[in-house]
Amino acid sequence: MVSRELRGQKRVLDVGNGGFFNYDTSLAEHVTAVDLFLKDGPGPGRNTTFRQGSILDLPFPECSFDCIVLQNVLHHVTGKTVTDNFQHLARSMEELHRCTSAGGKVV
Repeated sequence: MVSRELRGQKRVLDVGNGGFFNYDTSLAEHVTAVDLFLKDGPGPGRNTTFRQGSILDLPFPECSFDCIVLQNVLHHVTGKTVTDNFQHLARSMEELHRCTSAGGKVV
């Protein structure tokens, strides 16, 4: 399913990637993976880049990506209390919206 969404996209962000692409990155022009535990640098493919960062404060300018992919991520966005959990989820959605270009999508 992810492959279908990536086909023809120019700028893709893979949030919570963990350093592993489970899809064909060549379907998009460029894929940037961001995760708390990645180091900034080139990815394993010619069109991939790794960035260290959090979904709560994505290290990218507004409208940077045509497509943002999240796989098995949101259950990690927790806090110490239920209120924290809701605040982190709301902040995550704000960051995804901020980094998605007009007409872009979050998958």
